[in-house]
Amino acid sequence: MKEGAHGGRRSPGRTRQPDNDGWLVIADATGVARGAKGSKLQTLTTYVNQFLIEEGNAIVPRQWLLVNRLADRVLTDRGDSIFRPDVLAPFAAAWFGD
Repeated sequence: MKEGAHGGRRSPGRTRQPDNDGWLVIADATGVARGAKGSKLQTLTTYVNQFLIEEGNAIVPRQWLLVNRLADRVLTDRGDSIFRPDVLAPFAAAWFGD
């Protein structure tokens, strides 16, 4: 785990789909002002590799890097959604099916 920007512990989220034991996502959410750097994806890959070592490669998880591109804006200035529908569609399809 890494230290968060405000001194707290930071760890990725693990999400499973109900009724599907073979489905697992390890996700990391990050806020950026101009775009995600390659190091953000490397951090997520490190989390996934750590999971595989700890769990004995039981399930190879999917990786989701969730980027909040409006992190530099005040919450009330971000609008209703920080993600465009066309960006969220693949995640919804993976979770709920086509």
